[in-house]
Amino acid sequence: MITKTEGVRFDIPPGVKTMEMLMVEELIRMLDKIQEQMNEEHIDVSLFNANALNMTESRWHGTMQTLNDEGFIEGYEIDSGYDVQKIRITLKGLECLRDNKI
Repeated sequence: MITKTEGVRFDIPPGVKTMEMLMVEELIRMLDKIQEQMNEEHIDVSLFNANALNMTESRWHGTMQTLNDEGFIEGYEIDSGYDVQKIRITLKGLECLRDNKI
């Protein structure tokens, strides 16, 4: 059971994940899958698409846009249709993976 303490802080029991924690894990998982593909001549999006990551297409595109907007990846542009061959993980994305292994 999550109990409210003073202010707006909540004590979360061990083993219980908040929505924010789950979203961060989702972002890290996607970054990790993209990073794994960087040594390949052609990126295989089937390894990190919505189906592979058990999420809706809408959520997948939103998460990819967030990763792009926040500078963790580059080359993702949904407005003009995306070309996965242009998606690359940035130094910021690599640092994030280094600091946040799940």
